[in-house]
Amino acid sequence: MAEKIRGITIAIDGDATGLNKALEGVDKSLKSTQSQLKDVNKLLKLDPKNTELLRQKQELLGKAVEQSKSRIESLQNVQKELGERTAENAQQYDAVEREIIATRKAQEDYEAQLSEMTPKVATFSDKMKDVSDKTAQLADKTKVLSGAAAGLGAALLGNAVKSAAAAGDLATH
Repeated sequence: MAEKIRGITIAIDGDATGLNKALEGVDKSLKSTQSQLKDVNKLLKLDPKNTELLRQKQELLGKAVEQSKSRIESLQNVQKELGERTAENAQQYDAVEREIIATRKAQEDYEAQLSEMTPKVATFSDKMKDVSDKTAQLADKTKVLSGAAAGLGAALLGNAVKSAAAAGDLATH
């Protein structure tokens, strides 16, 4: 039976439909994640400090790492089905081995980007928390000042009314 793995035809004795479907599903998910990462990276070039985009990138990189691991497992299963590398299966065996190497390299790249992202996201999160805390403190102070201003305004108005009333009493006498 001939099975296809990313453009590579592999002849495997026995039924490999399950392996092919598993690899197909993993490849589809990984391709979708890579596409989303590309979109997020484009937007981050325009707004590199956007915390929502940074969070999304971190999440997508974690997802890509997991999907790469799953793809490697599926490829290793295909390799097990091929058995030992022999003259008859050398081309197929080597093709699967190259796919495993390429997927491991991609996984390492995702992990490196993720490691690089984690401190950035933490720093931005801390800064956003500081801004949020300072905004809350400012709002509290504004409420206090507003209350004081309202009290002062009421006191001044009261004094003005009293003064006007007193002046009115003096004018009538």
